[in-house]
Amino acid sequence: MSFNGTAGRRINIFTWDVTIPNGTLSVYRPDGTLLRTADLNGIFNLTLPEDGTYTLKITPEAGSGGGRMTLFMNSSGGGSGGDLL
Repeated sequence: MSFNGTAGRRINIFTWDVTIPNGTLSVYRPDGTLLRTADLNGIFNLTLPEDGTYTLKITPEAGSGGGRMTLFMNSSGGGSGGDLL
């Protein structure tokens, strides 16, 4: 999944109803380098360092099989406003 972001914009990612055991959520910068990784459960907040297209990657722990989750994302501050997804 990807989204366009603006430098200085704060994003908030909320996950719930997660059935994927022991996974991670990672956000990658527009150049493809890792910006941040966190556990799947809970709230993930960060401020975008640059303009461009960011990528979200969900990675289940090896051998855990699959599962599902609900993800909600919103933003505030910096940029021109509007929804990210």
